[in-house]
Amino acid sequence: MPHHIDQAATLARVQELHDAGYSLRKIAEQLAAEGVPPAGPRSKWHHANVRWCLDELERQNGAAAAWGLSPQLRARLAAQGQEIEGLTVTALQRLSTSVQAAVEDEL
Repeated sequence: MPHHIDQAATLARVQELHDAGYSLRKIAEQLAAEGVPPAGPRSKWHHANVRWCLDELERQNGAAAAWGLSPQLRARLAAQGQEIEGLTVTALQRLSTSVQAAVEDEL
């Protein structure tokens, strides 16, 4: 990795290493070895910087309690969310049809 890296790329790299199962300390060691400039509250890579990066990603993405989950589990949860959304849309369409029929019967 290049020595000068933007914040988005740093955050993406932190997420990549976190998804790969690295601990916060191992992520800090890896980023320092790659020459990535530190982000967060300390002047050198430290587990607190890594935590700051993960917190920043959570703030940016509005994600709720997704950190620490494997990429496979996050993908599964996203797929289940889409399935639930589809079922909800179908149920609301049926309800709309029923309500419309009831209103027409009353008129």
